[in-house]
Amino acid sequence: TKMILFQGFVRREMHERGPDQLLALIDGADMIFGGCEPQDLVQRYWQVRNLSNGATVVAGSENCNWPPTIGDTGRYWNIRQRRLHMLKEQGLGQDPYAHRYKGPKHPYCNGYFHANSGFL
Repeated sequence: TKMILFQGFVRREMHERGPDQLLALIDGADMIFGGCEPQDLVQRYWQVRNLSNGATVVAGSENCNWPPTIGDTGRYWNIRQRRLHMLKEQGLGQDPYAHRYKGPKHPYCNGYFHANSGFL
């Protein structure tokens, strides 16, 4: 799977280059990167890291949890307040991409708080 490949890549990079580097793992199947220079991406990483109390791993999020999780999904709500704070500090609303979503509404599409491994 993608996560196993990501994990192998990160381990190799840490072994070859050391742990003090910034890695952006972007999965082209469900992420599009464009519109900013690499230094802008690095600047935004540090901004998000600082706004999230020093978290070293920053992940994108999905508004749909697919396939739907069976069982307790309460852990996803734990990051909601941090996400809202981060959006506010960057001048964005609570759901800045809602106007772009053209798909049907589903019960498992209930807000951008599901971790997306397409951008780590």
